[in-house]
Amino acid sequence: MEEAIPFLDAWCNDAASSNISQLKKVANTLMQYSHGLLNYYIHPISCGPIEGINNKIKTLKRQAYGFKIWSFQTQALPPTFSSVLINRMIQSTAG
Repeated sequence: MEEAIPFLDAWCNDAASSNISQLKKVANTLMQYSHGLLNYYIHPISCGPIEGINNKIKTLKRQAYGFKIWSFQTQALPPTFSSVLINRMIQSTAG
């Protein structure tokens, strides 16, 4: 974290002082979100696994378009899914 703050500041200052408008825009955006970006060094949490699960559900829903039987979808989901999540998915697409 001690190295990340000066690095980000230096990079943004260099980009902001350049003649490239796209770099200036990126530097401005990075500075606006610097607090959240730097918090990753304290708490390295990723949403990747959850996004993968969401993608799996969306793919199953897309593949099942037009089917009225949902039982086959529960077999394709990982066993860690609770029945509450599956029921919510069914209800949201049925109505």
